[in-house]
Amino acid sequence: MSLQISNIRSKPKEWPVMERDSGQEVIVCKSIKNNHTEVLEAAVIKALEYVKTQGQTSVSIYCPLDKDLNTSIQAATVAAALEGFCKAQSYLFVSALSVFIVCPNETEWANIMKKNLEIVWACSNSKQNGMQEVIPVIPQNISVRLVSGTLEENQVQAIVVPVTVSARTNSIKLSSLCTHKPSCNLEELLQIQSSCLVDKLLKGQIIPVTCRGSGLLCEYLYLMEVQDDWRDPVEKLRGLMYKFATLSHRLLLTSLAVPVLDLSRHKVQSSQVVKWLLEGLKMFERETSFSWLHSVWLVLSPDCTDFKPLGICFADHPFFIQYLQDSKQAFMEISLKLKKTSSSFSIFKMSKKCCLSVSPRGYVSGGMSLSKWKTEQGKVYNSLRSRYSVKSHYIPNLTQVEKYEPALKKLQSVKVSEHERCVVGLTEEVNKYIQIADLNRHVKETFSNKIWGDLSEKAIQHVAKDLQLELVTHFPGVIALQDKMKPPNTIFQGPYKSMYSAIDVFMKLISKALLCVFLSDKLSDYKCSFLKSWNLSVLSQTLFHARNIRATLKVQHSCLIIQGGSFEDNQRAMEVLNDDIYETEIRISHASQASTMGVKWSKQLKDISYTFNKSQKKVEIHTIPHEDNINIKVLLVGFKTEVHAAKCILDQHFHDNTDIKGIVEFKQPHLVEASHRIVEIIEEKNLLGVKLEVNIYTNSKVEIILTGPRSEVHKAQEILKRDLNSVVVKSMKIEGLGAAHYFQDPKTTEILKAVGSAYFCIITVRTQQSIAPRRLEDEKFICDSRIEKLTPDELHAVTKDLGIMLHRGDGGLSLEGLKTHVDEAQTRLEDILKTVCFLIS
Repeated sequence: MSLQISNIRSKPKEWPVMERDSGQEVIVCKSIKNNHTEVLEAAVIKALEYVKTQGQTSVSIYCPLDKDLNTSIQAATVAAALEGFCKAQSYLFVSALSVFIVCPNETEWANIMKKNLEIVWACSNSKQNGMQEVIPVIPQNISVRLVSGTLEENQVQAIVVPVTVSARTNSIKLSSLCTHKPSCNLEELLQIQSSCLVDKLLKGQIIPVTCRGSGLLCEYLYLMEVQDDWRDPVEKLRGLMYKFATLSHRLLLTSLAVPVLDLSRHKVQSSQVVKWLLEGLKMFERETSFSWLHSVWLVLSPDCTDFKPLGICFADHPFFIQYLQDSKQAFMEISLKLKKTSSSFSIFKMSKKCCLSVSPRGYVSGGMSLSKWKTEQGKVYNSLRSRYSVKSHYIPNLTQVEKYEPALKKLQSVKVSEHERCVVGLTEEVNKYIQIADLNRHVKETFSNKIWGDLSEKAIQHVAKDLQLELVTHFPGVIALQDKMKPPNTIFQGPYKSMYSAIDVFMKLISKALLCVFLSDKLSDYKCSFLKSWNLSVLSQTLFHARNIRATLKVQHSCLIIQGGSFEDNQRAMEVLNDDIYETEIRISHASQASTMGVKWSKQLKDISYTFNKSQKKVEIHTIPHEDNINIKVLLVGFKTEVHAAKCILDQHFHDNTDIKGIVEFKQPHLVEASHRIVEIIEEKNLLGVKLEVNIYTNSKVEIILTGPRSEVHKAQEILKRDLNSVVVKSMKIEGLGAAHYFQDPKTTEILKAVGSAYFCIITVRTQQSIAPRRLEDEKFICDSRIEKLTPDELHAVTKDLGIMLHRGDGGLSLEGLKTHVDEAQTRLEDILKTVCFLIS
């Protein structure tokens, strides 16, 4: 069967059931209202069988047959009908039937039809349909076919027609030695040519007659007179064959059909006639270096009974013939079945294309025609052949497919062609093989990087990591690769049945990732660390669920994420985190770095932690170096309210504990005179750890510089002012023998120094000569017994900011200094004495 698919611009409005046109029948199915595909398939098969019984050689099927039926389903149904029709025919010696599938003017319809034909129905592409004798003498360059059938049905360019010429009636008729029944067209042509060709034929010439306009399939008829004188049939048949071949070569013809004459009355079998004809063709081939003639058909009558075939060759699908060569089991099954009919089965390899051969083990039984014998063999072969299928089906990467699905190797009858486009074997196993192979066929799918959407690079890495874990666990045959683009394209490779399931997992991971917010991309490391320190379920309840936000904090691959129910939930959750979780830093100068060290700093941090992190952690404090590696900073992270409160505490701590310099200035003459020894009268506990330095300015004033934390410096300043302003000078005169010598002794000096250090006073020894008269602007002595009861603070209040000198002795107090200052100090002293008196009373 040959197929052709073509398009038509429009279909007829009404299709008749049957019509005749120029002697040819056209069978068209009526429109089928029933949508059942079984009805449509049966109708097509019945129509084809009817065409076959009417002896037609071609038929057209106008599609669509049912406008209400889906295009793909209808195409598959027509293809199945063609396959069913072919399987019902004999694989041996069937005459060709050309089927034309005529489609609407729609490329899509034709493509669908063609695809279904390629998948469902694998037809043979061989042109060697028919019978061919296997003989030892075969021309090398000319293809010879021995066929059984009507002489005129052979599609060749020239046909040899043996005729009998009657000079009396001046007529030409088909010779009785040619057992083929002539058609009306042939008889008409012979009658037309009779008057002009009789004389030439009687002279023994071979006359080529053109068939143009005669209705015959060939281009030329070679007319020759055949006489009954066959005394030397060998040389005569050889010579005739030689002349036929030579004439065809001169006419530039490539194919020729020669009838096998019936010489049984001369006791010559048809097989011997064929042999002598081939010897003549071989002779032509030896004498001709190049020939236009390529194909010769030797035509036997279908009713031939005296022909003992050495073997009959027939074509089948080339891949099935190859399958029989490779599969001993299939070959032996057919061979043993034919053996029971006294025939041998083999693969004939002497032709240009391999074909199959069936040969009788003895002579064909008497009375059985060659046609009947061939039919019997065909039935046997056909019943065996129908168990096998040859299907055109492309299976890419077959080795990889078999690796994915080891069950394919269990279908032992199935073989696949070398180009992986044809599957041969038992029908049931072939169908199963194709089904399994389709599910496991190696496919490749590429996803553009646009699929990642707004995912960050880290999120993409997590998706890729999760995907690889899923593939290893559930889809070991699937491979997912990523290129070097940013973001990357993703390429999937693997078996069809599992790759798209893996792709579904991939899409779900992306969808899940799009609803996951990786906080490491949104928040600082310190915020993430603080959040991780919490019980995330409790924290999610506190921050999100209490606000009706469907989001949860989780840790995935050591990364903190928000898993939301929707993009809106994720957005709201991020807003809550940005509002509630706060991070701030306090930059600390080099002068304040000391405040972040020592016990005091540790105690401050513990106090803050105790205050704000009693039940749950609300704030974290980190002390870290700054970028310049000189200054440092303190970073606070936690809930916004607690972070602000902790920052205020630390700001105050740094304010109070930053190192500063404080200066206390004194102009009192006795303090200036004490010079650097003034340190001896200052108690160390009053300094509060502050460093002290004394500067003297040319007997006019003394400065005490205090260095240390601000709060301690301020306290030390007040204490020094109070204490040093209350310092008094008291002198006593020691007379007696050896007094001067005693106080000049170094041991006495050490004793006085030790006593002064113990009582925080300065003891100075002066000789009478060394005491210089003082020049004082004013001096007053106030005698009052209550003066002895005054405290240092009260005395400091008397001299504060006045720069006068006090001398206590003889039950009173002496005031020395500027007159105005002395008067002011006297007024202050009197006010204090009144207060003391009032308190006593």
